Amino acid sequence: MGDTNGASLIEIGDQEEVEDPFLAFLDYARTVISPEDDEDEKEESKRDPGEAMTEASGPGWGWVASRILKTCTAYSSGVTAAILLSDLSQVLLISLILRF
Repeated sequence: MGDTNGASLIEIGDQEEVEDPFLAFLDYARTVISPEDDEDEKEESKRDPGEAMTEASGPGWGWVASRILKTCTAYSSGVTAAILLSDLSQVLLISLILRF
């Protein structure tokens, strides 16, 4: 199980891999609400392997997954990608403001 380009894949049986829609949306949401992470990863790959980043920027995978699930629970009649991304952006902005 796995993919070299970072896509979210699951194995079905022993032969076939299919993209998991939830994991794919999680990856997409992380890039939308924190696009600078991609640039940081590119810069990090150019660094000396012994030099580690001290702090990851942007929300983690678990935080994004938790917020998506909370939003889906709150809007049990259904949500769109736009509603999920809007909620993620608002909560992230509020948490950043409260830090300062």
